[in-house]
Amino acid sequence: MPTVDSAPERARRRSSATPDGATPDGLPPSTEAEGQRKRAGREPRAKDASWDEQRLHEAALGYLDRYDAPLAKLRRVLMSRLERSGGAELVDAHRDDLERVLVRLVGSGLVDDRRFAEGFAAQARRRGASTRKIEGKLLARGIASESISRSLSEAASDGLDELSAAREYVRKRRLLERDLRDPKEQQRALASLARQGFSFDVARRALELD
Repeated sequence: MPTVDSAPERARRRSSATPDGATPDGLPPSTEAEGQRKRAGREPRAKDASWDEQRLHEAALGYLDRYDAPLAKLRRVLMSRLERSGGAELVDAHRDDLERVLVRLVGSGLVDDRRFAEGFAAQARRRGASTRKIEGKLLARGIASESISRSLSEAASDGLDELSAAREYVRKRRLLERDLRDPKEQQRALASLARQGFSFDVARRALELD
C-alpha cells in the first residue's frame, strides 16, 4: 500500500534541498529562482562617455531644425537623449554642459519662448481655441504667464481675439446649421462651446443668439 507523507516529513524533505536548488527527488529548481540568479549576475549597462557640450549642441540644433521648441521642451528633449544613452548618471554628469548649450541657444535667438508663444497663440486662435485652452497648453510647455499674456494680446491686435476664435469653432462644428430655436439644440451648442473654454457671453454671441 502506498504511504502518505506526513506534514513533518514533507517539511524535512523541503529543508534538505541541495545547495544548487535541486531537491532529493531530483526535481529542477523553480524557474523564478533561476531567473533571480541570472538577474543577480547581470553586468551593469555600459555608460556612453562620448557625450560632451559640442555633441549636445549638435543634438539641439538637429531638433530645432525640425521643430520650434520653447526652452523647457528643448531641455527635456536633451535630458531624455542623455538618459537613454547612459541613464540618470549621465544626465547628472552633463547637466552643466546642457545648461551652457541652452544659454548659447537663447542668446543666439534660436530658442525664444516669447516668439514660440506668439506663434502658438496665433495658430491656436485660427483653429478656434479659447484663451483658457491656449493658456493651459502654453503653461504645460513651460511658458511663463507674462509671455502667454503678451502672446494673446498680440493675437488680439491682429484680429484673433476670443470672439473670432469662438466663431471659427462654430463654423468648424457647423453649429449654426442646427435649429437653435429648439431649446435642446441651443443648449447642446452652448455646452459644446463651454467645453472648449469659452464663456457663456462669448458663446451666445458666436451663435448669434444676442
